[in-house]
Amino acid sequence: MKGVLATLLLAASVLVPHWPRERAEFTYDDRDFIQANQSLRSPGEAFAALLAPFPPDQPERGLYRPLTSLSYALDFQIGGGDPRVFHRSNALLYVVVVALVFRLALAYGCGFGFALALALLFAVHPVHCDAVDAIAGRSELLALLFSLASLIAYLKARGSGGPSRRWLAASVAAYALASAAKETAVVLPAILAVHAWVLPLGPRRGRGRADLMHLAPFAGVLALYFVARFTALGNFAPSQPLLRGVPFEIRLHTLGSVFLENLRLLVFPSLLQTDFYYRQHVGIATGATARSLSGLALLALAGGALVWLLLRAGRMRDGLSPRIPSARALAACALAIFLGFLFPVSHLLDFGALMAERFLFAPSTGFLLLVVLAGAKPLERAFAAPGLRRGAAVALVGTLALAGALRSAARAAEWRDAVALWVAADRELPGNPAIGANLAAARIARGELDAAAAVLEESLVRHPDHIETLGNLGNLRMQQGRFEEARTAFERILLLMPGDFVTWNNLGVLESQRDRPADAIACFRRSLELNPNFADARRNLEATERQLQRAHRAGG
Repeated sequence: MKGVLATLLLAASVLVPHWPRERAEFTYDDRDFIQANQSLRSPGEAFAALLAPFPPDQPERGLYRPLTSLSYALDFQIGGGDPRVFHRSNALLYVVVVALVFRLALAYGCGFGFALALALLFAVHPVHCDAVDAIAGRSELLALLFSLASLIAYLKARGSGGPSRRWLAASVAAYALASAAKETAVVLPAILAVHAWVLPLGPRRGRGRADLMHLAPFAGVLALYFVARFTALGNFAPSQPLLRGVPFEIRLHTLGSVFLENLRLLVFPSLLQTDFYYRQHVGIATGATARSLSGLALLALAGGALVWLLLRAGRMRDGLSPRIPSARALAACALAIFLGFLFPVSHLLDFGALMAERFLFAPSTGFLLLVVLAGAKPLERAFAAPGLRRGAAVALVGTLALAGALRSAARAAEWRDAVALWVAADRELPGNPAIGANLAAARIARGELDAAAAVLEESLVRHPDHIETLGNLGNLRMQQGRFEEARTAFERILLLMPGDFVTWNNLGVLESQRDRPADAIACFRRSLELNPNFADARRNLEATERQLQRAHRAGG
């Protein structure tokens, strides 16, 4: 019975804040990943995209996520592009992830109450809204879901004192799916190696090497993943990574600043924002600062703790110290999950963003495991009676869960409402042109053209050459039938950035609406010269050529 009640509690803690109700829209990256992604429109295109960049017309992002793409295509076929279907899928996937967090704690040998506290705190953590309530966070959900499944299967494979081939095969298969969902999941074998080291099959000298040999199939999957990724992208990194070419010192201090802000988000997630906020308030470091040095010190402390725990486990294997306490082994596993999943977005490797709240989705599993571990000992010391200790734990976890659920519900509503999302962003960064451009795009999508025009015109007074603002103004004027003003905006962009393939496509659409098919075709062809993968321009070109052919046949 308590298992059923725990399941209902965890499901409710996810679905009450995150299930879409009054409004559920596409926001921010959803437009690129779903609305403009032509590979989702049919099963044939979806399967063809399995060996293509994600999205197929944006190879410069350096993303290869075939499983995520396939899940979007399935939602598109079910709902015909209705954003509510995508939001509901994310919420249901989150329920599964929370259930797996609960099962992971049990697989570690933790008690029922410990596992429930961990899963409940994970379910209501507000920093997860970016991954759950932005449809573009689907890759985070799928990657962690299959990573947890792989880790649980790996622990089960070792549970009987010897490796089970059936569970090991399941773990390897889940790892393959996690890597196909998001690139960051490829670090999982390193996390499993820590588990193999601190949770050995046996105490005999040399058994650790045998434990690690069981990870060989994961290395094979990793090699196949890199082959597929290179086939799809032609490289292993984005074409324009954020910190390419900067001195290592700058990279290191940026890492420290970002790590400190990540800890703030995990511990005090009262202020949650889009990545524009972090670009301005954290930014790329220009040298040593109190923020960067504090972050590096805390990161060194976490890394040092993990190394110390691994060395203790090594001495235990060689018979030089007594059996490592289970709490220490669990702390090592938690640190490995936390630091392991942070590593791909730590700026030690090249990637295309400074930071985002969704990047903490997988690392938060290890962080919260550490928090629950750290909280258990003080409760034991403070309350000798088991009943009092249990009551204090329920009160503490319940209070934290309620606060997290309320903050999550408020932030989830913003992520599902494009206008509310950018209004909230504008409150923190008033006058930011990128935020203004996104707010205007959200209002245009709703048909609020006058309100969008007011935002764009105000922004252009302060930032007359902002490309996205000019582009949105051109599209708005085109919808209003004010073609000359639209053309002026597009031509201004091309003066500033002649190679902007999106604007060449928009100019072609404008010429089509002005009944100038030959000029439109020239614009679409120029767009495709600049980006041969741009599906919108190719579709528009084919449609205009057919229209021109029909006109010639009718006239001739």
